[in-house]
Amino acid sequence: MRMLARFLLSLTLLASLAAWAGPSVITSPAAGSTLTSQSVDVQWNDSGASLYQVWVGNSPGTYDVGYFPAAGTTATSTTVSGLPTDGRTLHVRLWSKIGGIYEYSDVVYQAAASAGAMPASITSPAGGSTLAGASQLFQWNDVGAELYQLFIGNSPGAYDLGYFPTEGTTATSVTARSR
Repeated sequence: MRMLARFLLSLTLLASLAAWAGPSVITSPAAGSTLTSQSVDVQWNDSGASLYQVWVGNSPGTYDVGYFPAAGTTATSTTVSGLPTDGRTLHVRLWSKIGGIYEYSDVVYQAAASAGAMPASITSPAGGSTLAGASQLFQWNDVGAELYQLFIGNSPGAYDLGYFPTEGTTATSVTARSR
């Protein structure tokens, strides 16, 4: 009788372990891929969890970019939005609540890199050159920004000598004049 009880207990434990397949894993988009926009549909396999939630962060296990959906979901997909488009590495954690315990699986993606994600660079005059006088034409590459503005100052990021044009511009050049 005791041997039969142990056998049944062993079968019960094996059945419990077989039923537990671990947390769900993201199936789409493919792990390691580059995302294509600020909004992405994320899908995962069904592990029988009672609740799922996706965290997106700049480092593993964080949600400083966001968590989706806010209240969690019983579905096996959600739309993740508000993603950066600067090409950075994004850490995505899928939480699965299984039997009252939260389990997770992680994947890493590259954020989309839009043309406007990179800052413009001054192309003329060359860096380190001596300016000719009280008026100077500055030119830069077009990165598709909505607006450009040139700051000139005595230290990095300062504009104590002026900012040009005052209202900004969509052009890729401006003439700066001393005031």
